[in-house]
Amino acid sequence: MTTIQLSEVKKIWQKISKFSSQEQKDVGLEIQHKLLNLFHPGEFYYYILHVPSANIELVSDTMADILGYEPEEFTVELLLDAMHPDDLPYFLQFEQKVEEFFNQLSAEKVLKYKVSYDFRIKRKQGDYLRLLHQVATIQVNDEGGVNRVLGIHTDITSLKKEYDSSLSFIGLDGEESYKNVLTVVTPVADN
Repeated sequence: MTTIQLSEVKKIWQKISKFSSQEQKDVGLEIQHKLLNLFHPGEFYYYILHVPSANIELVSDTMADILGYEPEEFTVELLLDAMHPDDLPYFLQFEQKVEEFFNQLSAEKVLKYKVSYDFRIKRKQGDYLRLLHQVATIQVNDEGGVNRVLGIHTDITSLKKEYDSSLSFIGLDGEESYKNVLTVVTPVADN
């Protein structure tokens, strides 16, 4: 194919797509968000956590729609304060198990696992939601320690009425998954 033919094909495709040179160049995030919406069982927000400092560096704007807090309000302290008091003890148990699991992995495998469990959290309006908590490591240090994680919280209130939660380590890139490693049952009162 000659350069002239390639140029003609591009012109045709631009006309088909009704392309405008004024279009926003970075539509990648918009497309990714639409794709995520297709496969999530409920509304969700995402965040990036710098693990060593326990500092949330980025939160999607959809947090305000789901929890009623503005993204800049979302901190680890807020997360723990808003968590249902009956869920906080198992959250700590699960996180201790997460530490054990990731500390036994080789540096190259740390990026190949996603952590998954659920808990209840109080919205700014005072009612509780059940969130599916999924976290994947996106940056490690030279020793293979977790540096940054991408977390996604999905509202599964309408899907899950049971009062139990299970910790799972989901293998990525062909790694073995470890499902229901630890399961807890929380009291039914004060949903």
